[in-house]
Amino acid sequence: MAIKRLRKHHAQLEITAFLNLIVVLVPFLLSTTVFTGLSGARLSLPAQSSGVEQLKTNKPAARGS
Repeated sequence: MAIKRLRKHHAQLEITAFLNLIVVLVPFLLSTTVFTGLSGARLSLPAQSSGVEQLKTNKPAARGS
């Protein structure tokens, strides 16, 4: 009886799908980080009491004349 030996095939790593994914994801992630940095608007609000003090110093205008 002759014994047949199985030939071992060298495994090849297919990375084209992974590279396509990286090519798409890197620009997308970079663009989203830029937009999230710009979305935080810094506001400098006036003090709460400044409007009340301004109303007390200004006299209301006379109506009708």
